[in-house]
Amino acid sequence: MRINGNALLARKVIVTRRFGSDAWNQLFRNVAEGLAIFRRPVTASTQIPLSDFLVFHDEMVRRLYGGDLRAYSELGEQSALWALEGGPYRSFIATREWGAFAKSFTRLWHTYFSETESQAEAYLVDDSVELSVSALPIWHPYFEYLVTGYMRGALGLMCVNPIATTRQHGGTAAGYLYRFSPVLPHDLGPDVGSAASNRLSQLSQRQLNVLQLLGQGRTNKQIGAALGISDRTVQIHLTRIYDKLGVSSRVEAALSVAEMSLQGRARALPPTSRF
Repeated sequence: MRINGNALLARKVIVTRRFGSDAWNQLFRNVAEGLAIFRRPVTASTQIPLSDFLVFHDEMVRRLYGGDLRAYSELGEQSALWALEGGPYRSFIATREWGAFAKSFTRLWHTYFSETESQAEAYLVDDSVELSVSALPIWHPYFEYLVTGYMRGALGLMCVNPIATTRQHGGTAAGYLYRFSPVLPHDLGPDVGSAASNRLSQLSQRQLNVLQLLGQGRTNKQIGAALGISDRTVQIHLTRIYDKLGVSSRVEAALSVAEMSLQGRARALPPTSRF
């Protein structure tokens, strides 16, 4: 299997926005020392061998995301926004209809992956989309968590509802099956506000400050500068915030900020505040 260069172009945009260009350049230089393919120009038309691509991806997640597997889902969502909203694959959501996108997903899969026996198929089931992937060369969180994050991000571009993700089965190279469903008002139940409040109450004041700045669209570096802590400490806080809120991505965590603001629980700390 080979991976289209657009996959790494998306990562470059995401990493640069969040961590800065120096972080991306240093990562690229370090990986290129051991992998020849990265010592020459890598463009949208480059076909990267799977083994080399996964070495790069694993090092990126280890170095910049602390090895947190939940980063794959977040990266998938952000990659969909980059590729589909104004990027090279925007034609795949031209109609903004789930059914049309589902029908075209097999073709989209093969724009990213070539020289492969793997297959991906998406189809409508009632008001939901099911994604079936089979015959993967290996199981890797990239293939399952990032791809399903990508699907959730893509559907989110075409629907105002939150998107619920249900894993039917997965975790092996044989493949996986997921269902993506729009969350309807009656599915939220009467106690959603109370439940969100309870989750937010578990956060420390420092974690609330981090969450508030995240909701403003700040990068880890910017959050650290505002609170007087390191980028690494910010990432540790975010990991704990994700656990307490029961979310798996930066995007989902940011949605909690509106609830936090309504409750008035976060008080601003001066930029020089430290532990």
